[in-house]
Amino acid sequence: MLNTTFKKLTENLPHEAVEAVLEFRQRVDRWMNGPETSDDHEMARCIVIFYRNAVPKAFPFIHETAKIRNLDSSEQMVWYNSEIDRIITEVQDRLVEEEIKKITDGFDLNSGDSFGLAKLNDDEKANVHRNIKKIREIIEISEISDRKRNALFERLNALSAEVDLHGTRTDRFFAFMADAAFAASNMTKNAKPFLAEVKDMVKTIGRSRARQEGVSLPPGDEVLQLPSPKDI
Repeated sequence: MLNTTFKKLTENLPHEAVEAVLEFRQRVDRWMNGPETSDDHEMARCIVIFYRNAVPKAFPFIHETAKIRNLDSSEQMVWYNSEIDRIITEVQDRLVEEEIKKITDGFDLNSGDSFGLAKLNDDEKANVHRNIKKIREIIEISEISDRKRNALFERLNALSAEVDLHGTRTDRFFAFMADAAFAASNMTKNAKPFLAEVKDMVKTIGRSRARQEGVSLPPGDEVLQLPSPKDI
């Protein structure tokens, strides 16, 4: 018989296989971040059985190897989680890359050493530092794993140092958009303000770079299209 905790992980899942697996993956993360219980081993076994049945329907290109059959349930669960996270990251990276390409296609490729740099004025630097501070505060209270939280903090530390350079490299900020899009999918009520701060920060960086490159970008938020929290 299925225990109550596992039943909650599978309640009201979407009927579409990919959406169901992604939603289940988020619920597994929330369960793993909770306190340890005597049912943890049985929970891991049930989660693996769910993955074995659902993952081939959602991601048929993920092939379970004979090797993981020799692992215990917890290790098999970690393997499945890792494979699903890898697919999600690849999809998010591709979507963000497409959006960034729309921004950079019009840049002047003959700008010499200045290409890829933003020359932030004092107000822009202050704005970006405020964004980073707010993003950090939202991450701190969000329901994400410690591993993801620490990884985001490391990236923010690098961005904060980058802001104060004479020429700010924009690639790190654009890359952070991909991290933000993925991290937001693991958030609940904090996803909307989190993405709003990220969009505002990268918009400042993008427009400063456009000024440096001598190009015009679309008005408003059209230049940035991070996914809406309700779509994640």
